[in-house]
Amino acid sequence: MAGMIRAVMVLFISGFVALPTSAADEWDESELLARFETLRANKDMLRQAYNAGKQRATLCSYCHGEDGNSIKDNVPNLAGQNPLYLWIQIHNFATGKRKNYVMQALAKNFSNQDKINLAVFYSSNKVATSQTDHQLAEAGEKLYLNRCVSCHGLNAQGTQKYARLAGQKQEYIRMTLKNFRSNSQSKSVDASVRRSNIMETMVKDLNDLEIRQLAAYLAGLE
Repeated sequence: MAGMIRAVMVLFISGFVALPTSAADEWDESELLARFETLRANKDMLRQAYNAGKQRATLCSYCHGEDGNSIKDNVPNLAGQNPLYLWIQIHNFATGKRKNYVMQALAKNFSNQDKINLAVFYSSNKVATSQTDHQLAEAGEKLYLNRCVSCHGLNAQGTQKYARLAGQKQEYIRMTLKNFRSNSQSKSVDASVRRSNIMETMVKDLNDLEIRQLAAYLAGLE
């Protein structure tokens, strides 16, 4: 996994800087890996991007922590997240595709290079797992393997298109799943909440206890 993250980070730095942001939706993992084969890692450029991302993340640290491990229960950890997934989420906030007043206000001021550097910085840092209730986590593992593994992976590491869930904040997971469930069950959806047909289908019949179980399981994974 560390090699994959480094590969994609180098691609961000070396291959995509000049691309317009509108091209983001056209990127796919196979293209990233193909470019990696020709570009390879450049430690100097990687270090420069990391340091620039760390500097740009100063305002983000008030919620997401200095290294991407959130200091607020309802704010996600960004540390260890997959870099392309991070880039896309920042881009979606910047364009208004994803709604959040604070994040939109910050992201709209990020250049394409800023987004790249932030993705490098956060994805390079280690996520801090949480202590969780063993019984809840054990039940949550069964739910996860039944409903979530096909997209988010056996150990919840995610992919470049789907979020890493391992080590995520319990409260953030609970809040997000409840929001998806609420929109799936309502004819009048909350436009400020991120939409996902896949997620809404997966969680629409989960009860609060099952959501707590999933959150406990995921928060404890490294």
